[in-house]
Amino acid sequence: MIEAMTSTAPPLRPGRVLLCNIGRIGDTLIRNSILDSVRNTYGRVGYICGAATASIIEADERLDRVYVFRNTLHGFTHLLKATLLQKHDCYIDLKDHDSNTSLMIATICRAGLKVGCNRKFYRPFHRDTSHTHGKLKKKIDVMRDIAAVAGLNPGDFHLQLGCSDESRAWFTTNHPGLNRFFFVNISATAPSRIWPEQHWIQFLSAPVFADSVILVSGLPDHSEAVKTIAARTPNSIAFRPRGLMDVIAATERSRAVFTVDTGVVQLAAALHIPMLVLYASKEQAHDFSPGGTGNIFLSPTVNQQIETLIPAQAIEALLDRKFAGLTTA
Repeated sequence: MIEAMTSTAPPLRPGRVLLCNIGRIGDTLIRNSILDSVRNTYGRVGYICGAATASIIEADERLDRVYVFRNTLHGFTHLLKATLLQKHDCYIDLKDHDSNTSLMIATICRAGLKVGCNRKFYRPFHRDTSHTHGKLKKKIDVMRDIAAVAGLNPGDFHLQLGCSDESRAWFTTNHPGLNRFFFVNISATAPSRIWPEQHWIQFLSAPVFADSVILVSGLPDHSEAVKTIAARTPNSIAFRPRGLMDVIAATERSRAVFTVDTGVVQLAAALHIPMLVLYASKEQAHDFSPGGTGNIFLSPTVNQQIETLIPAQAIEALLDRKFAGLTTA
């Protein structure tokens, strides 16, 4: 069973719409903030996604059909079924920048209206969204602008996320009785966003966490770093999820999340879990931070290098805000 939030408002325009977003987890959750508006506009909603985000897309009950695009013959055949064998009233690419894949799909898609980001000399979209991207502009505001270009009805632009009961059961079985822990993510796809191991060890070894359980997680490529940090930090456990749904199951049980700039930020935001996020630059913090009064977003003041953020700064920020009930007493 998959649990997900659904819109209760009836569609105001009959018809079929196809959305496309082949991207990373964090970008996908932000872009999917448009789904409530789409669902309030069209009767049936299809979605083309990539393999990396298929689990969270398939868990969203606002969607009638999900097509997973892969760079294989079978994957391309699946794509043709979505775009050539079915007629859609509208096709919306959710990216705010052009890409070869997006332009190719727009070209072969049979839709009366195509909305997306054109190139200067290649314009398969009827309504261009290239102007929606702007410097120092919140990504969720970009989605509102894309909705306006597409002529969608109003909706609530917020992050939503479901989790499988199977992953919840797996977490309970493998970590019995574990609740109210701090969930730590050390991984990011870009090396410039990764906080040094020693910084994590100093941070998590602070006296303020003396009575707290800490679950340390990261991508498979960073499994050795996860083991090292957990081994050298009191009350820490190295987390070994099987996939994204297991990460979601752990996040939703946590007391709070400590993470660098990656998709875990949007996971925590969608689950309404307080978070401390370490950004590599003020620009990234401005564009991608999800807001929220209970959250703390830190970025370097100079050099735009995440390693210049020292553990003492993070601890001071937590104590100053009494984050998740933490105090020196």
